[in-house]
Amino acid sequence: GSVTIAKAGIHASLNSRCSVLAAANPVYGFYVPQLKAANIGLPESLQSRFDLIFIVLDKGQSSEHNKLIAGHVLENHSSAEAADQSAHRPDQEVEDDDEDGTSKPTEKFGARKIVSVNFLRKYLQYAKATFHPVLNEEALHEVVEAYVELRERMRTKDISVRITPRTLENIIRLSTAHAKLRLSNDVEKTDVEA
Repeated sequence: GSVTIAKAGIHASLNSRCSVLAAANPVYGFYVPQLKAANIGLPESLQSRFDLIFIVLDKGQSSEHNKLIAGHVLENHSSAEAADQSAHRPDQEVEDDDEDGTSKPTEKFGARKIVSVNFLRKYLQYAKATFHPVLNEEALHEVVEAYVELRERMRTKDISVRITPRTLENIIRLSTAHAKLRLSNDVEKTDVEA
């Protein structure tokens, strides 16, 4: 194919040898069947550049289908985790920002004692550098069950928020973060439920 360019009074027709695969969410965050073309949200001049345009709808499939999606996402997540762990350097040191080398875990805030900002910063830095939690079997099962339950609630209109595979990845990230806060290398069922 070729691409025609008209810029600064110069018209040129150039050979093009590339393919573009693009994906996007609908303009309004969800598909409106009455507004077929408006859901795409691209000007006609840009739409005409694509040979094929497919609209993929999420119709809140069966529980079995949702379990298959959850299994696929978790499998990808597990292989990515393994790659991250092999690149992990356990010899990273936590920075010490205090002048005297000590850190007070609490400080006064009015009449109450709260966790000091410096201690919290060090705690989070230590947790991030030291712990790389992996979902155990029980947690994997709980993630799948939570996702399937949320999808079922969405399908029956019990909740108004769209539940997508991206939500599943959010559940995994939040569970992993919760395990790190517990200073654990294992994501457990309680982390998923939190």
